[in-house]
Amino acid sequence: MRFTGPWGTFTLDQAPDVEAVFIADGTGIAPIRPMLHRALATSPHHPARLLCGIWPGSGLPYHAELIMLAREHSVLDFDQVPSAALRDEVRRRWVDGDAERRRRFYICGVGQLVPELRDLLRRAGYERRAVQYEKW
Repeated sequence: MRFTGPWGTFTLDQAPDVEAVFIADGTGIAPIRPMLHRALATSPHHPARLLCGIWPGSGLPYHAELIMLAREHSVLDFDQVPSAALRDEVRRRWVDGDAERRRRFYICGVGQLVPELRDLLRRAGYERRAVQYEKW
């Protein structure tokens, strides 16, 4: 049996040498999770942020694992907000609340929110290549 791929571009081989921000809406945590593990394994000195949007009436997949990761890695900051508040929270934290524009973002989720977050961050002055995303 032969296998090939995966051939996607939403990957992380090594953590960036700046703060990495992972934003997952609902099931968008699935591809973010291995990227987060890779970031923590390859760059334990740079801050990593994980912000998860939670859909009404559902829990966050991998919640216990993410809590444990945050306890084990002092560089990891993990937070959750309702999905409906995710856009406002991103704006508050990384657009209005801080002039630093050297972070790298990895955004994943379902629907129009993903390109909206991408565009919000790019319009705020983050470089195009600093904002990676996957939408399904």
